[in-house]
Amino acid sequence: MRAGGWCADRFGPKRVFAAAGGLWSTFCAATAAMSHFGPLMIVRALFSLGEGPMGTTINKAISNWFPRNETGRAVGFIATGQPLGAALAAPVIGLLAVAWGWRIAFVATGVIGVIWLVA
Repeated sequence: MRAGGWCADRFGPKRVFAAAGGLWSTFCAATAAMSHFGPLMIVRALFSLGEGPMGTTINKAISNWFPRNETGRAVGFIATGQPLGAALAAPVIGLLAVAWGWRIAFVATGVIGVIWLVA
């Protein structure tokens, strides 16, 4: 069993989403403060701790929150939404980086994650 799935089973998807989103946002924004390769790699590895549990936690949330006959549709929306979101975000983040520098792009992404977390 993956750690994210175990955490989702033990603590519930809402808490795991919140913790993972907080880690993801914090270390995404912290990337902007890195000026050397070693610390950058450490921060990016810690960033992955927030991203890692999302897949298994999504599956747990779907199994908890949707009737059995609707889980396929929910998984389909997730399977469509994740790459679509990435495709839409990539040019926006790229334009931020071109206009104001790569550091601002990482800070903005972290801030958006915090806004999602609060919502």
